Amino acid sequence: SLSVTQGARFAVFPVDLSQALDNTTVAGNVRLRGAPASAQIAFVVKGANGMNGTAASGPDGAYTVAIQPGSYDVYAFAALERGAFLGTLDLVAGAPRTFDIPLEDAVRVAGVTTVRGTVPSAANLTFTAAAGRTFLRSDAGGDYEVFLPAGTYSVEANAAGTERGVTVA
Repeated sequence: SLSVTQGARFAVFPVDLSQALDNTTVAGNVRLRGAPASAQIAFVVKGANGMNGTAASGPDGAYTVAIQPGSYDVYAFAALERGAFLGTLDLVAGAPRTFDIPLEDAVRVAGVTTVRGTVPSAANLTFTAAAGRTFLRSDAGGDYEVFLPAGTYSVEANAAGTERGVTVA
């Protein structure tokens, strides 16, 4: 808590960070059927430690990213090759970590999020499988599209809005 008084020229307020900003380098290769692949990679924090990060692999499949230690859901997608990866990474502070990403042939999943089954609406979606989770948001018309490895997923959708001045979630 900080109190700022009228007439004071300055206030000193030390802030103790709850997490250190000491990143660890993660590097690896993205491959689909053994061949290098260009992909977008998302590292999404699973718990209290860590910080979301993204990376892109080049045509040679190599990528490097500096992220904080923590547990992550990892989603990678190679648009041209239509390959996807879903997995997890537990990262501890210290030496650089190798994390190779083996893409699988992806299945396009698309649809519309609605309110009460009739009114298209934007929503946050979570697709969860045994291997990990990925997150996305449908557009204002409710349309969404994601490419996933074959598997069984649970799907959760959340939306918030205002109705007659009241926030509804």
